[in-house]
Amino acid sequence: PAANANGSATVTAVLQDNGGTLNGGVDTSAPHQFTISVTAVNDAPSFTAGADQHIDEENGGAYEIAGWASNISAGAANESGQTLTFDVSHDNPALFVVPPAIDATTGNLTFTTISGSGLDLVANVSVTLSDNGGTANGGVDSSATQQFTISLTFVNDAPSFVAGADQTVEEDSGPITVAGWASAIDPGSATEGGQTLTFLTSNDNNSLFTAQPSVDSATGDLTFTPAADAFGAATVSVRLQDNGGTANGGQDTSAVQTFLITISPINDAPTVAAFTLTGVENSALAFTAVSFTDNFNDVDNDSLQSIRISSLPANGSLTLNGAPVVLNQVIPVGQLGNLAFMPDTDWTGDTTFSWTGFDGTVYAAQTAVVTLTIEPDTFTIFLPLVVNDN
Repeated sequence: PAANANGSATVTAVLQDNGGTLNGGVDTSAPHQFTISVTAVNDAPSFTAGADQHIDEENGGAYEIAGWASNISAGAANESGQTLTFDVSHDNPALFVVPPAIDATTGNLTFTTISGSGLDLVANVSVTLSDNGGTANGGVDSSATQQFTISLTFVNDAPSFVAGADQTVEEDSGPITVAGWASAIDPGSATEGGQTLTFLTSNDNNSLFTAQPSVDSATGDLTFTPAADAFGAATVSVRLQDNGGTANGGQDTSAVQTFLITISPINDAPTVAAFTLTGVENSALAFTAVSFTDNFNDVDNDSLQSIRISSLPANGSLTLNGAPVVLNQVIPVGQLGNLAFMPDTDWTGDTTFSWTGFDGTVYAAQTAVVTLTIEPDTFTIFLPLVVNDN
């Protein structure tokens, strides 16, 4: 039979010899007829499957892939009028809002996935093409099953936050906490709420701090501790990172945001130290400015501007330009060379007074003691020399 042909044919057969028909001979038998029938058998339909489908979970939704199935055939050419249907099944109902389907005319694949699941989901899809030619006489009305996958892949969204304001504090202000400095702290999407968040901070002036600036990811609190006697400014860079990773093009770190921490200088109180001067009985003991400036210290490098007499010595008197010094008298540094102590007549020993120094803004918090040691005057006695002539 001809390929893909069916039907019936009546066959007439005669038997003929080669004796001829001379002299009324007969060389052909009487005809005999019979029928040959070729029964129609349905051929299996066929198609070519398209590619697997990969979708980012954040882009879930309705999809139509044009011409996904190609070379769609009912079977033989004489079966082209048959009605074709794609039978589609899958193994993961959780992945779809509308399950996969294939149009037998266009080959278009359609489906609708869930969106924003925060999960990696895969469905194995089985596809068979069926016709309505039936299975009589051993016919086949469905193609071989072909499989492909539709996968919804988790893609990490970048976290985000809203940065707070620049900060200004005074020098030596101690540990600082700015409650809720960072706000609107977001892991990226609603499905990523279980991720662990960490603020990454750096700054361009580490020496300004004994505890570097940091931000608490749970509260948004900003904390830092200025270094002792340090002042200046630092630009702080802050990023928020989650533990969702960067697989499949995900992002685990926010954009960098910067702010300024300014530590304003304040005048530190100076300090003063005790010292001792030595004089001679019945003589004025003169001071110099160096005696006081050498015992004055200021971390801000301010110089001594004046002193204040906090207590007066006994056994004599302090004078400035010859006039008695009174309690709490302020003496400018330029006048200290005119300060003197005059001990009482014939007195020797130790006496003290206290002082404090002024840097132009504040006095030293503590006073210091000046010890004055008055030693006896030394002199030479000349005695007559007696010589015995013997």
